[in-house]
Amino acid sequence: MPHTQTFHTSAGVLHIVATARGVAQVAIGDDTNDEGTDSAANPATLAQWVAEIERRLQGLEPSVDVPLDLTGTPFQRRVWAELQQIPRGSRCSYKEVAARLGAPTAARAVAGACAANRVAVLIPCHRVVRGNGALGGYRWGVAHKQRLLDAESQAR
Repeated sequence: MPHTQTFHTSAGVLHIVATARGVAQVAIGDDTNDEGTDSAANPATLAQWVAEIERRLQGLEPSVDVPLDLTGTPFQRRVWAELQQIPRGSRCSYKEVAARLGAPTAARAVAGACAANRVAVLIPCHRVVRGNGALGGYRWGVAHKQRLLDAESQAR
């Protein structure tokens, strides 16, 4: 059974779902569609993961690798892995991510993978914007996306 906890952070309320394998969900605000089937993470480990998420919310460099317990298609997993390569404080278009994956016509599929991402902050889909630089959508709201981008820009 997954372990779900709610935390108050600099970005507001976060709901974190963790299993013995890692973080399965980080939701900002009201998105609490919990899933998972494994045993819960150790409370001390979960506290370390939460501290790392808070660090990243403040725009700081990662200091700890947080294991993820992801469910997605092979393409979604490729997109999510690529998003983790976008440097903190940088932005990349959906088209650029698609090109990096060797699928230059798959910008819409990249956008779909971003929308399917259940792990805010740790999979930084907030760094992906439209080709014209506009923010585009964000599962947890464009205001949260802007706050995350601002925090990363200020911490650089």
